[in-house]
Amino acid sequence: MCPSHIKAPRPVPRLLFITSDFPPAMRGGGMRVFSIARWLPEFGWEMEVITSRPSPEVALDRDVAARLPPGLVVHRLPAPRPQRLGVLLERMGFAQLGRMALDLTDIPDERVAWFPFAALAAMRSLWDRGRRADAILASGGSWAGFLAARLAGALFDLPVIYDYRDLWTANVSRPGSGLRERLSRRLEDWCLSRAAGVTVANPGYPARIRSGRSWAARVPFMLLRNGFDDDDFDAEPGLADTQPTPGTRCFEVRCIGRQVATGDPSPYLAGLARFFARRPQARGRHLTRFIGERLPRFTALPARFGVESAVTWENFVSHRSACRLMASADALLELLVGFRPPESANTPGRAYEYLRAGRPVIAVVPATCDAAALVRDHRAGFVCPPSDPDAVTVALTTLWDGFSAGAPLAGADRATLDAFTRRDQMCALAAFLTRGAG
Repeated sequence: MCPSHIKAPRPVPRLLFITSDFPPAMRGGGMRVFSIARWLPEFGWEMEVITSRPSPEVALDRDVAARLPPGLVVHRLPAPRPQRLGVLLERMGFAQLGRMALDLTDIPDERVAWFPFAALAAMRSLWDRGRRADAILASGGSWAGFLAARLAGALFDLPVIYDYRDLWTANVSRPGSGLRERLSRRLEDWCLSRAAGVTVANPGYPARIRSGRSWAARVPFMLLRNGFDDDDFDAEPGLADTQPTPGTRCFEVRCIGRQVATGDPSPYLAGLARFFARRPQARGRHLTRFIGERLPRFTALPARFGVESAVTWENFVSHRSACRLMASADALLELLVGFRPPESANTPGRAYEYLRAGRPVIAVVPATCDAAALVRDHRAGFVCPPSDPDAVTVALTTLWDGFSAGAPLAGADRATLDAFTRRDQMCALAAFLTRGAG
């Protein structure tokens, strides 16, 4: 277990935390940045947060925001979207000029116009000696925050730690022009050249970040997993599980969370169609629910596979509601599709909450990625490579047969998951920050 206090460079060290999104805004990585703000004060670090104002299309979770530490100082700054210029030029018929504008306003990413606001706010905070930080932590998400942290760290001679929730220039899901890639690579080199440390969400990231950067061997890396909080799974007072017993109710597979381009459900839906061909009696009693923000192009896919009556699409729910939906599911669905190479697939934050929920997981993911290893190592369910819909069919058939016989399969054992609690992960981060600030 993690101790309740970590020795730090001075009695109350301060951290300037720069992140493009912060609760109540719940884009990718929302619970990771929440955990940093929630748990680090327990381990001796005061904190000030610089973030952007939530954009209108981003889902808000007021319950998560209500659990932030009282008195936390959060600066929410404008984040204009200059990409609209490129879109306008394309609509006016200037296609080449529009594409060039889109490329240039996407360096390092779509939040480029937030950079000057974040950098100025950081310098304003650091200029006040009474609030001077001992270290800067930037979490991306948006790499504009990395640039703001690098600039402020250089001007005030402070150590900067970078938190890679995703990859930057090695991110295969963000293809771009040669110009953008070259400039982004130079900007990433500039940030890493004076990094006091780097935290990563995936064990495969250090090798990919260091690739082609022999000098980066000197930079300390730490694996900081997204983890889970047990209290997210507490039952709501006064509510009981009123679902009928197996034999009279639907078997529910639930895919919970924000969908992105790498969450293409096609391999799963192909396996689901073959499952119904193998177990026709399951039609009408087997439901797959996609719950959360979704890409519109995915919603037409079930009809293509003939399973539209067995699939529903539902809107965003609060994080705690999502965790309780995980815990009451018959099975949980993970989707990571289209990664090249396959082992570059990221590890979604929900992967750990799926384990904690204790329900069997159908992981339609590359067999060599970290998410697959988590399922295998904890005997949490089935790993089904996206190229093999028959593996999905086998998983669904096995789960259905157990359910129909009154002997449903279980998922991971909670007793094996202590190392993945967010508190323990943040305890390790506190120690890493202390070394970086030393």
